[in-house]
Amino acid sequence: MNQNLMQETNQLLNHELPQQAGLHLTAGEDEPSLRDMAELLLDYDMEPEERRIILGCYWLLLKAYRSHDGLPAHAEVAGRAVLDGDFLMSFYLQFAVRHGFVDLVSDLARTNKLIQIRLAEGSRSAMSQLHQRLTRFVAKRYSRRYASTQRYKQVTYDVI
Repeated sequence: MNQNLMQETNQLLNHELPQQAGLHLTAGEDEPSLRDMAELLLDYDMEPEERRIILGCYWLLLKAYRSHDGLPAHAEVAGRAVLDGDFLMSFYLQFAVRHGFVDLVSDLARTNKLIQIRLAEGSRSAMSQLHQRLTRFVAKRYSRRYASTQRYKQVTYDVI
């Protein structure tokens, strides 16, 4: 099921990316992280479109960070990588706002800046903070699909 979510999200992103940007997103080395996030999103009660948008935002941010990380020595290639990363970061903002996820942008703003600073300092574990923060956002905004024990507790309290 998470493979379908990833394919649908990839199609959505590549459809919305402007042709003139010359970018085509693939999971690449971020596939394990994307699969983890897709699994997490499937555990929550939300519309399929919301899952695609949240996973799409995560995908764009990972690619933006990756584009800025480990720049090649050749100046022209490095310049293109920086521009691609900057474009993906701004496209993430447009994508999230266009689909009504202003609260996600607001919630991730501080984390994004911290990750950018840590990556510039050479930290390799900085991107895991994005996963943690996005997990908290989802848990705060949505209820778990199969939290049966929570539902039974609520029913019990309602009856008493």
